[in-house]
Amino acid sequence: ASRCRMPDGRGAVCTPRRAMSCSRLSAFVAAVAAWVPHEVSAQGDMVTTSAQPSEPANTSAPGPPSFWSPGIVLPDRYECKTMSCAVYDEWDLYPVNFTNSSLMCGEAQSEFTKAGGFIETAPTLCRQYKASGMDWEDCRTEYCATFDRAMKKLLHLGGPGYYGFDECRSMLEFNRTLCETEYRDAEVFCGCYCPTLELLKPKPNCEEEIWAFLLLGRRSPELAQRFPMSEECAPDLCRYYEQIGNPAPVNPPDLDFGVPILCHEIGLPFRPKQCQRMVTTYSSLTGDRSYEPCPWRTPGARDDVLTCSDGTAHRLNPQEADSWSVCVDHDFRWTCPANYPVMCEDRNCDGSEDHCCQTEVWRCRAREERQCSPALIEDLQEWHGFLTPEAIIRRGTTTTYDALQAFMGITTTTTLAGGLAEQVDVILPIAIGIVASIGGLLSVALCFYLGGEHVRAVAKTLVGAPKIMQAYRSDPVSVFGPSKDVADSDREPLPTFRSPQELEKDRQDRAANRALQAAVDVAYQRGFRGLCAFDG
Repeated sequence: ASRCRMPDGRGAVCTPRRAMSCSRLSAFVAAVAAWVPHEVSAQGDMVTTSAQPSEPANTSAPGPPSFWSPGIVLPDRYECKTMSCAVYDEWDLYPVNFTNSSLMCGEAQSEFTKAGGFIETAPTLCRQYKASGMDWEDCRTEYCATFDRAMKKLLHLGGPGYYGFDECRSMLEFNRTLCETEYRDAEVFCGCYCPTLELLKPKPNCEEEIWAFLLLGRRSPELAQRFPMSEECAPDLCRYYEQIGNPAPVNPPDLDFGVPILCHEIGLPFRPKQCQRMVTTYSSLTGDRSYEPCPWRTPGARDDVLTCSDGTAHRLNPQEADSWSVCVDHDFRWTCPANYPVMCEDRNCDGSEDHCCQTEVWRCRAREERQCSPALIEDLQEWHGFLTPEAIIRRGTTTTYDALQAFMGITTTTTLAGGLAEQVDVILPIAIGIVASIGGLLSVALCFYLGGEHVRAVAKTLVGAPKIMQAYRSDPVSVFGPSKDVADSDREPLPTFRSPQELEKDRQDRAANRALQAAVDVAYQRGFRGLCAFDG
């Protein structure tokens, strides 16, 4: 597969399976980028589905491509007047080269840094509202309004020329409407930082440096040179992240209503040493340092070598689980080995303390690669008009839709005829069910046909006239009587038969016994003497 280079520097893989050549794809993107509206509403430049693109102010500017229609909604982008949702899709390749160009860039930055600017007032308001038990409801509005004012100060006569060269180029990618509804950096500041600022206790002069870096310095290398994060102030920021970013702290911070769940969901680097290495961009000893908010995106150069956050590298044996735990004592993992390049999102390794390394994303337990924190990453996709992960879910799709797919969707049929394999998958279960039903009915019919005569014969034998006549001719005694005498052990034997003479003799004996008993009773009544006299 070859790679097509787009006019905006992005690449798209072209394979033989694609229906359009790289040259046609480049022409498509160039034509879309050439359509640049020149009017922006005061409330922002995001429009609804029913809105029409604004007419260019310059009548000589190229119109929309012939295949473009306001009804076309790219599944991975917000629907705005421009594809990038900024004021323009294409800015002048050479910024306005005036002597005051850098001065105007500084003026735009002063919206944050000046006395009474956002960096001075916003943290104070956050703490005051928190102390009174309320939320600062206008936080996001003020946040986005500050960026909007800074962006407008960079435009030369409304654009597309701009001041500030590369230093302020990143501040042009802004849409106020999206900022107030979709930008994750605005959500992080107002939903995570603002309610927890009482936990941020930096050294003198470090708080201004921290906010200048988080709001401006992290957006580009040029801005990082003007608003660096020094090694003196980085520990203060990382102690703050340790308190609000750890989803399972040993000692939860003492904070009314607790830490917002958002702080645990945005991947803040809560390991102090690892965090300091990630955010520090200036050292008094070595000077400027590269900003590395997501070091795991670039795996190590060697196989089976794990790099830890303290800078040490350790050779491991992939077959031994214990060897993977080497970074627990070295501030945890920084990058994965070259043959295990994917660092997984969930912490399921080293006793659920660290992120696992895998060969492919699908091998991760959550099927997800570790993401960069929207609080620290240099560039967010929504700044360029692309949907956030949450917006993709709301739209009901998780697929990626590039420029080629958009063009093919309007130049070919949207539904292709199914192949033979697809038709078989649909028809085969139905055919099997029909054949099984017919087979069952035929089996029942065959059983009745072949076994009908036998059934009738058996029925006659069991309940018919032959059975009645057989019972009528049988001797009940011989049929129902026992085949042999049955002994009854519980019954006593009958007495023997006696003759009349024996019975008479027994009667006379009983009469004599009664007479004798009566005489004895009379004698006892007379006393012992009477009994002797009677005998004498």
